[in-house]
Amino acid sequence: MLSNSRVRAFSDNIRNVDEEKYSFHTSFKGVVVRVSPSLIGRTFSLETPKKAINFCIPEIDIKAMSDTITKELCGHSFQLGTSVERRSLLPKYRILSLILFHTVLNKKGHLNELTLYVLHILFHMARRSKINLPALICHNMIEARRSNVSTRALPYGSTVCLLLQNAGLDFKTLPYESIPHMQPMCMKMSKDKQTSSSSSRRSTKSSRLGDVYTMCKSMNNQLKITYDEEDGDDDGGDEEDEDAPIDGEE
Repeated sequence: MLSNSRVRAFSDNIRNVDEEKYSFHTSFKGVVVRVSPSLIGRTFSLETPKKAINFCIPEIDIKAMSDTITKELCGHSFQLGTSVERRSLLPKYRILSLILFHTVLNKKGHLNELTLYVLHILFHMARRSKINLPALICHNMIEARRSNVSTRALPYGSTVCLLLQNAGLDFKTLPYESIPHMQPMCMKMSKDKQTSSSSSRRSTKSSRLGDVYTMCKSMNNQLKITYDEEDGDDDGGDEEDEDAPIDGEE
């Protein structure tokens, strides 16, 4: 699989975007790929329905469907804002949203917040409407290019890898990138925090073991002294009994 920096390079090189056909050109290490819904469909053997829902509509049009969408997904009608919390959905749609995040949208974080775009897709999935999945994937790739957040995880890393491989890119010629360079900042901070907490726990355990060892050593010394003293008293008593005259002998 490509590292995040290489997927970022794939997205940054996107050119000649056709918003209506969800197609674009991109390149990586001299390999040029024309990405389109038909290419995604052939690569993954996905059906491309001729009549499918147009999921790329303005947010104002989605808000106009607030009553219908919220009643279907949440069980009661209310006006939509910019997003909806996942706990507001009916239980079956909470599960469906997680499936949507982990498969179609390839999203890794912020799973408890559903944007209007996600709600629109989820609504049509609930209604069992046909969705053009290859076009949806291409649209998400184009939208990821518009993100200027360098730390944001880009979607479809495996898809990008397979497209470049089919286009003739030899991955064996690419330089190896170590895993630490691929770790997000939050993972690194969490790892450092775990390391420091583990070190503090180890030092605490060591100090406790040291205290226990000192206490046992002190108790051992005390028991040894007491044992020697008791042995001395018994030997002295035996000697006195041996040397003492017997009444019968006198």
